[in-house]
Amino acid sequence: MPPGGGFVTTPAGYRLWCRDVGPSDAPALLFLHGNPTHGFLWRGVVARLCSRFRCLVPDLPGFGRSPLAAGAALPAVLADAVTDLLDGRHTGPVILVGHDWGLATAAVVAGRRPDRVAGLVATNGWAWPLAGQPRFALFARLMGGPPGRGLIRRCDGFVALGLRLGMRRRGPSKRVMRACHAPFRDPADRAVQWRLARATTGATAFLQEAEAGLHRIADRPALVAWGDRDPAFRASERRRLEGLLPRHETVILAGAGHFTPEDAPEALARAIAGRWGRAAPDLS
Repeated sequence: MPPGGGFVTTPAGYRLWCRDVGPSDAPALLFLHGNPTHGFLWRGVVARLCSRFRCLVPDLPGFGRSPLAAGAALPAVLADAVTDLLDGRHTGPVILVGHDWGLATAAVVAGRRPDRVAGLVATNGWAWPLAGQPRFALFARLMGGPPGRGLIRRCDGFVALGLRLGMRRRGPSKRVMRACHAPFRDPADRAVQWRLARATTGATAFLQEAEAGLHRIADRPALVAWGDRDPAFRASERRRLEGLLPRHETVILAGAGHFTPEDAPEALARAIAGRWGRAAPDLS
C-alpha cells in the first residue's frame, strides 16, 4: 500500500481504499465510519494518534473510494468486508473504533473475530435493533423512504443537511463539505445512503448480531466517548452501551454533536490515548 493510503484487495476480493499509518509494531486502531461519511471523517483523530498507534482507516463499501458491488446486501457487506480486511492484515489484536453505522459494524466484526479484538471505542452510534422506536422509525421512513431518496438524488441532501445539523461545536468548513460530497458526485452512487437509512430499523438480524458481538467482548476494555448534543443518539443510547460494556470508561465530549470525529477530534483522540495508557501532552 502506498504511504498514507491505497487500495487493498482482501482475501475474499473486496476492494477497499484504506489508510494504514503509524508504527507497524504499535497497538493497532481500526477506524470505522458511518453514514453518509467516509474515512476522511477520522483524519483529525488519526493525525493526533498515528505517532503512537498503527491506524487503519478504510472507506466502507459504497463510501469514499471503495466500490459497492451491484446487488450487495446492506449492511451485511460492511461487516463482511471489514472482517475480511482484518483477516488479511498482519496485526495483533486491534482496538475497534466505531461511529454511527461503523459502531454496529465493529460490533458484528467483534462477535465474529473476538480473538482479534483488544478493545472497543464507541462514539455516538448503536449496536442493537431499533425497530419499534418512534424516533428512529421516523428517520428511517423519511430519509430511507421517498422524501429522503428524492433529497439525496437531487442534491446529496443527506450530506448537506446531516453534517450541518450534526456538528454543534463548529460548523463544517467549505473544504470539509467538498470532501464529504466528493464521493457522491454521481447521483447513482448516493443510493447507499438511503438504503442504510432505511436499514436503521429494518436490519434486525444484522443488529441482533451486533448486540451479540458486544456480549462476546464484554471482558475487553472499552471507551464510550459521547457527544452530548447529538440530535439522534442521546443519553439513553449511551447508557445502553455502558450497560453492554462492563469494562467501559465514559468520556463526555461536551458540546459535540453527532459527528464527534469532526466536531471534537482533539478530545476524542485524547480520550482514546488515555484509555490505552498512551496519553501525551501534544495531542491537542
